[in-house]
Amino acid sequence: MEFQEKLTARASNSTEETPIKITCNLLSDAERAELVKAAAEAARVAKLPLTGDQEKQALEDLQSADLPRKRRALTLLGAKGPAQPNKEISEILLAILEQGDKTLHFQAARAVATWGTLESFPGIIKAVGSSDALVRHGAMEALGRLKTAEGAEVVAKRLADTADRYQASKALTAMGPVAEDAVIKQADSPDWQTRLEVCRLLKEIGGAKSVPVLTKLRGDTQALVQNTASSALTAVQARQK
Repeated sequence: MEFQEKLTARASNSTEETPIKITCNLLSDAERAELVKAAAEAARVAKLPLTGDQEKQALEDLQSADLPRKRRALTLLGAKGPAQPNKEISEILLAILEQGDKTLHFQAARAVATWGTLESFPGIIKAVGSSDALVRHGAMEALGRLKTAEGAEVVAKRLADTADRYQASKALTAMGPVAEDAVIKQADSPDWQTRLEVCRLLKEIGGAKSVPVLTKLRGDTQALVQNTASSALTAVQARQK
């Protein structure tokens, strides 16, 4: 495909024309196949964990007083996870979240979601109570990955906050059945939207304990909660067969 035109520029005493020619060629099947192959390889490499040398360098950069260097490390840690849990990096990230420089919080929160460890559990729990939503969300994602009953209790309480509900629900879903008890405790919330989210969650992660809870919620004052509870109950009972 080809496009030709002239760009005309007029001044008081002169006219200047510049020819423009644009040619487009479709990729061949072989070229398209090569692009797909390259994209798949790039995606594969992106998912690889950091090497030992990369972790060592990232740790040094995090501890540096050089802000650009620290930012580069945070960007890398937010994009790539560890081959094995690294308590030292996890604790440094949590310390950054507690510091006053909020310009680092977004990157650090993303990194904590991937690098938070069970050894750093108290710090992650503390971060869920932060006044900064980015920090809370990163910490909840980390707890979702760590899958503990204690973490589920903390995250489930955030279902009542509209600013946190989506991230909390996502983390609880990632935890799976370990979060069932914590979610059930929110079924009596005075907030109908929280009860609705409880139904949605139990549909995904609920077991036998959820049956009486969902049966009760079928009689909720809100029609949307009633319908969602009925759908969830059907899904839970199907898993019991």
